Amino acid sequence: MSGGETSRTAFKVASAPKPKRLPPISFRVNEAERDWLLKKAGSQSLGAYARARVLAGAKIKAKKTASSPKERDVHLAQALALLGQSGVASALGALSEAVVLSTVPMSEAVEHEITMACQDIAEIKTLLMMALRTTEH
Repeated sequence: MSGGETSRTAFKVASAPKPKRLPPISFRVNEAERDWLLKKAGSQSLGAYARARVLAGAKIKAKKTASSPKERDVHLAQALALLGQSGVASALGALSEAVVLSTVPMSEAVEHEITMACQDIAEIKTLLMMALRTTEH
């Protein structure tokens, strides 16, 4: 990564669009009916009690909802994004070839690029270690 490009930790994991929610089912009750329902519900909310009573015995399989990505998946995605956007592999490959051909001019710009590549690799290592829940020994 060179110059003033985006921050290394500003990557976001893409998520699927949220499906439209169905409108809630509601009905009116008078005060006496509400009091009776509250008494029957006990420690449950009225919604939970009503749902349990109405759907008792129903053989309906609940649709699985998508969960948010796990912390490990987020770290892996950040590492992969950084690796893809940094150009580290091609930059280090070009440097390696230049070293073999003895054509590496060691200007400040080249030294800066090498330093940036090393920092990118260190950050990738850190993210992958966090994702794998491991520490350096």
